[in-house]
Amino acid sequence: MGATATGKTRLAVGLARTLGAAVASVDSRQVYRGLDLCSGKDLQEYGEGGQALPVFGLDLLELDGEFSLFQFAQKAMEWSRLAEQTGRPLVWCGGSSLYLDALLKGYQLQEAPPRPEWRREVEGLGMEELALRLRHVNPRLHNTTDLENRDRLLRALEIALAVDGATDAGMSSPGEEPGMKALLLVLDLPHDALRERIRLRLHQRLKAGLLDEVAQLLDGGVPPERLHRLGLEARWALRQLRGEVAPEAMAEGLAQDIWKFARAQLSWLRRFQRRGLPLHHLDGLGDPLAEAMALVERHGRELSHDA
Repeated sequence: MGATATGKTRLAVGLARTLGAAVASVDSRQVYRGLDLCSGKDLQEYGEGGQALPVFGLDLLELDGEFSLFQFAQKAMEWSRLAEQTGRPLVWCGGSSLYLDALLKGYQLQEAPPRPEWRREVEGLGMEELALRLRHVNPRLHNTTDLENRDRLLRALEIALAVDGATDAGMSSPGEEPGMKALLLVLDLPHDALRERIRLRLHQRLKAGLLDEVAQLLDGGVPPERLHRLGLEARWALRQLRGEVAPEAMAEGLAQDIWKFARAQLSWLRRFQRRGLPLHHLDGLGDPLAEAMALVERHGRELSHDA
């Protein structure tokens, strides 16, 4: 776990190679094919240092599909069962705070199919009225980004209405125990170092063709509205491609927005800490793999003792 640009993928790969494990991506955008640089898949990391690692959670569907928290939970159970059957451990790497929360709390999720008749009934309602309805049905709403886009707002309300006694937009109340007995590793960087890392990584991705990636998706028929909902990188790339912002202003504005996103991720981590989850913080400027392996070995001894 950790904020964006702290080096989570590299650490996960290092752990997986050392432990003979597979990597499971805990990310809501890396599931889409073609959204590589924009979602930060860091595909080259998985092939460095030898044979390519097995990775779950990448390139699961096309951009004309929608990937939900429910689908992630189903996939996570599938990957966990496969890990048990093969004896190959999993290194979960993320990422998306809501997905991490669902894993760690053990949410029981229910599928909510689309409701076209209901959508026709609320077609004339404004965003404010829909948001009020969502907050009424789900007073514990924490994913407030659903309130900023009509499609996401409608889907969140659709899910919440489908769940009897709904909480957390599509989740039944979590159990008292965590969803998995995991060793929770958090990569830390001082704020100045993190901001510099964000700028450096953004420069590398722009140089690698981030704008070209978005242009190709547009040429391939992906609607701009869809790309706009797929994260900051695609949103700012669209602005530059439309001539609304100069390249220098685009890079600066995007770096600032990624920094704000990183701060929101850090806020989620503090929430996990306040909840009493045993987070182990690693120095992202030092040798996090050595630190992590020492913790993994201790964790293994504790599990053996408990068994």
